[in-house]
Amino acid sequence: IPGAMFLNDVATGRGAVYASDTGANRIYRYTPGGSVETYSRDPALPAPHGNVVEEDGILVVTLGAFPPDPATPGAVFRVGEDGAAERFGTGAAVLDGIERDGDGWVVSEFGGKIWRLDSAGRGTLLRDLTADGLSSSADIGFDPSRRVVLVPDLVGNTLHLLRL
Repeated sequence: IPGAMFLNDVATGRGAVYASDTGANRIYRYTPGGSVETYSRDPALPAPHGNVVEEDGILVVTLGAFPPDPATPGAVFRVGEDGAAERFGTGAAVLDGIERDGDGWVVSEFGGKIWRLDSAGRGTLLRDLTADGLSSSADIGFDPSRRVVLVPDLVGNTLHLLRL
């Protein structure tokens, strides 16, 4: 993607592929048979990282700063079809990954915590994996049928499985 600085998460849905560019504060969209376009460059998205496609747009978790800095936390944003970002919920942390979980979402915090957001954006801590030796959680994988979250430890070079 010309001009991309740090492509990160990829999500599919609504007939397209979406990719976050953490370094350029953008979300790109590719529609098969078409070309890559900038879906969002809203300045409200501070270092977009993880994203998940929803019926009415996408949910994006942000680092807050790039490179990550706990003093400048990110948040969760809903990005509509027009590319405008609106904060979703009130939580703030250096966030990395997000996956749909029924009527809510599972979210990873870079510092090793796994959260569940409800439909109103309220977060509940599911697990602090630093107690298990995790150094820094990255983008997660989630198997909703088995209720298992796969959490990579970016610094520790390991994987952790979390059963919900």
